[in-house]
Amino acid sequence: MIKFILSCAIGLGGQLGILAYYLPLKERAIAQRQLARFLPNARTETIKRMYDHLGRSFAEAVLSQPLLKHASVVCDDWHIVERLRAAGSGIVALTGHLGNWDLFAAYTRTKGVPLHAIGRETKSPFLQQLVKRLRDNSGVTMLWRTGVAGGREIARILSKGGVIAALIDQDTTVRSAWVPFFGHPAKTPTTLAEIALRNDAALVSSFLVRTGPLAYRVSIREITDRTSIQRVLEQYHAHLEELVRQYPEQWVWIHKRWRSPNESKAMSSREYLAWLSERGDCERGDSERASPAD
Repeated sequence: MIKFILSCAIGLGGQLGILAYYLPLKERAIAQRQLARFLPNARTETIKRMYDHLGRSFAEAVLSQPLLKHASVVCDDWHIVERLRAAGSGIVALTGHLGNWDLFAAYTRTKGVPLHAIGRETKSPFLQQLVKRLRDNSGVTMLWRTGVAGGREIARILSKGGVIAALIDQDTTVRSAWVPFFGHPAKTPTTLAEIALRNDAALVSSFLVRTGPLAYRVSIREITDRTSIQRVLEQYHAHLEELVRQYPEQWVWIHKRWRSPNESKAMSSREYLAWLSERGDCERGDSERASPAD
């Protein structure tokens, strides 16, 4: 009975998400054009299914505590975390907006691993309170970005063998590097990876994806090539891209991921949409010219 109620609640969240798909918002256009540009072989309904996923993810985050008691969560990689913690190493987990981050955080708590997460406070007091409640519900201790003092706190937690996570798959204003993602440079935050290398903390990439009704899979990989920040982020992106290709509807295509092709100013939404269209037109033209004549 409880499973049925949970399934219905999550399904309702998905339906509410689909309603947002039909709103005349620029985010839908951005999502559609990014998908067409960077994953052209994806199913045509992927973006609609992404909105369904976002609605379901919100419901799952709200219901994370009872959900994890009745859902099936498969993680064949948890031994990596156990090995690193047994060695006394602090762990930096690089994750992103794929699958359900909040549910992954709650899952780590069920495994007896306290998790700290780095985040940026939102401009909206309402949204900030909502985010705080979701994080509290999942048992995560938030570390809001606070400059040098925040960096010292992260180092302190790692020195005691703690686990710190951050979502780094978005183009933001923090210190970043340009790393290939779907074959094109994407501006990616570097600070947490830099702190991990500086403090000799272990690095992993980790994600939780939905595989069916009340069924989830956790994927964790140790980042072993630590020769440079670039190499660390390339390994992270390789893991993320592999999973996005498997579950394209579970990634946030609404974010302007490639809006900063270099160190110049980030493109506005209008400029970015035009850039995506121009690239698409150019590539279609190249493809037509390369095709043999009838």
